[in-house]
Amino acid sequence: MNLDQQTIKNLVHYIDTQKDQKAFLIICHSDEFDNIAKQIWRIENSRLICLKK
Repeated sequence: MNLDQQTIKNLVHYIDTQKDQKAFLIICHSDEFDNIAKQIWRIENSRLICLKK
């Protein structure tokens, strides 16, 4: 299921306001959540690679 841009914006805002009290695991193929992420990991060639920590 794809989300429209307004829903993504609302979700990013919600996660950004709650991320210090809750844990979120977001699996996606886009970069909308990169700015608010504390860590970013990529699976590449069957390896887990840390992009941001």
